[in-house]
Amino acid sequence: MRYRVTIEVDKVNGECHAGHKEGDSWTIDSPDQPLAICPVALVAVWQKIYAMLLGADFWWAENSDVALFSCPDLGIVTFKISREPLES
Repeated sequence: MRYRVTIEVDKVNGECHAGHKEGDSWTIDSPDQPLAICPVALVAVWQKIYAMLLGADFWWAENSDVALFSCPDLGIVTFKISREPLES
């Protein structure tokens, strides 16, 4: 099964150098779809996005469909990554 993944800016503590604001969001349906998200954050989280697109099961997580991620740029921005099944 394939999924649609949404990346949303959950919190901003300070000023994001890329200009992201709380509530900004991006939706991705396939691994080759471009995203207008800060490249530093994207590189750090891409493996999680890719795994979620393809239906990975994170057995250690309380919910494999939702993950929080802090930007590596001092953790100023927290992203919420969630997925939902695509209709077949």
